[in-house]
Amino acid sequence: MARWTRRSLLRTVGVAGLAGTAGCSTSLPRVPPSEPRVDVQPNWFEPGRLVIDPGETVTWWNIETLEHTVTAYEGRIPDDADYFASGGFDSEIAARAEQSDAGLLGPGDRFEHRFTVPGHYHYCCLPHEDFDTMAGKIVVRTPAGDI
Repeated sequence: MARWTRRSLLRTVGVAGLAGTAGCSTSLPRVPPSEPRVDVQPNWFEPGRLVIDPGETVTWWNIETLEHTVTAYEGRIPDDADYFASGGFDSEIAARAEQSDAGLLGPGDRFEHRFTVPGHYHYCCLPHEDFDTMAGKIVVRTPAGDI
């Protein structure tokens, strides 16, 4: 009898899910965005922690079939940094207050943000915030390379 692991189950569901979308307009793009990037998986961000240099642009790419957001925790980013959230919100309060589909990344959708201020940036997926793995961190090095 075959033993199912989380990884094998996700692989099976992922293959079946992609096969079921053949011919649909929401099929996932085949060309991944350039690095640095974060792949939005079924219940996690990969990588969960990404270290970059100042001035780099990170792309989040939803490679699965559920909708997700990328929403910064406003109190957990550097004080002088620009706020970021898919949907273009200018604050965490605005992102949380929105009751429409604004900010949701569908299958194959991408969201980009350029990081210019060194420090640690914590973010989550609002609809799946209860999953510990649906949170991530971007670490921007100082010009000297420190983190």
